[in-house]
Amino acid sequence: MKKTLALVMIGTALTLACAAPEAAALPKRLNLVPEGSKVVATAIKNESVPVNVSFGALSGWADAAEGKAWIRIPVASLSTGDLTRDHNIKELFFEVAKSAGFATAEFFLDGVEGDLSALAQGKLLAANGRGRLKLHGSETALEGPVVFEKTAQDVKVSLKEGWNIRIDKAGLGKALAQLNEQCPQPHRVANVVTLSGELVFRP
Repeated sequence: MKKTLALVMIGTALTLACAAPEAAALPKRLNLVPEGSKVVATAIKNESVPVNVSFGALSGWADAAEGKAWIRIPVASLSTGDLTRDHNIKELFFEVAKSAGFATAEFFLDGVEGDLSALAQGKLLAANGRGRLKLHGSETALEGPVVFEKTAQDVKVSLKEGWNIRIDKAGLGKALAQLNEQCPQPHRVANVVTLSGELVFRP
C-alpha cells in the first residue's frame, strides 16, 4: 500500500513538473509610454502616392482586463518630413488655429475580440478591435486588426492596416476640400485615411 501511494505521488509530481506554465495575469491598469509609441495616418495623394503623417507625444492608459484603452493625440505633433506640408495639414486640414478643440484627437479602444488572458511573455496575440476616434469636433466608429505582445516590462499594441477613416464621415470633408483647393496641384488627397501605429503600455 505504501509503495503504491509513493508511486502515485511521484507520478503526480512529474505530471505537474511537465505541465505548461499558465500565462501570468496582466495588470489591470497600464499607462502609455510616450517613448516608442506613435500613431501614423496614411493618406493617398494623386491617387497612388502614400503620405505618412506621424503623431508623437502621445498619452493615455489601457485596461488590460477589459481590453480597453484611451489615447490622446496632440495634432500639432504631426510630422510628414516636409515642413511646408506639415504647416498646410495643421492649418488647412486640421484647422488647429480655428478652435482649441481641434488641436487634440482622442482614440478610444472600446473592446477586443480575443482572450487577452492567454497573452504570454514573448508571444504574439492577434485580435480584432473596435473603437472611436474623436477628431475636429466629430466622432467616428472604427475597427481593425490588433496585435498584442507581452515583454518582461511592457505590453505592446500594434494597430495593423485596416483601421480606415472616411474623411467626410469624420467631419473633415470641408477641410479636405479646402486643403485640396489651396495646395498646388497635382496634390489632391483621397477621402480615405488608414491608421496604424505602435503603442507601448507599462504598469
